[in-house]
Amino acid sequence: MKPNEVTAPAVGGMAVTTKAVFSISDEELKEFYLKEVVVLFANRCSPNRSEYELLCLLQAEYKQILHFFAQLIALPLEAGLSTVYAVSASYMMQNEHSIVDKKRTNASIAEHINAVSTLTANRGVINKLQGIYNTHYCNLTRLIKQCPESAGKKK
Repeated sequence: MKPNEVTAPAVGGMAVTTKAVFSISDEELKEFYLKEVVVLFANRCSPNRSEYELLCLLQAEYKQILHFFAQLIALPLEAGLSTVYAVSASYMMQNEHSIVDKKRTNASIAEHINAVSTLTANRGVINKLQGIYNTHYCNLTRLIKQCPESAGKKK
């Protein structure tokens, strides 16, 4: 048994153990988010802004980020690559375009294919980032609901 575990009485040879878990109080969490607002939006933070307004500002930013991630994940990137290949292949086969034009077009297409391939390969990372921002968004929503100013407003 590890030092930070607590054991309950054993029943039939089985013991129930609980593990110590880190937790952050809502006040500490609010302090963290208020500091983040100041770092991210220093020019929009003024002494006359309430904690509620600052937390709402950060929540709105997180909402935009989550919307972007949702759109990015929903894109059919793999299907788009096959379309790019089909269109570019027919262009490259045409005789009326010069070799220089074809090389320039090919370089541009390769650049776009690399970008899409990178996004496709990192879709798991994008999902993780979306999860992290969603956790922060939910934390902010909970903290905002605790503010006295939110009593009369609905989100």
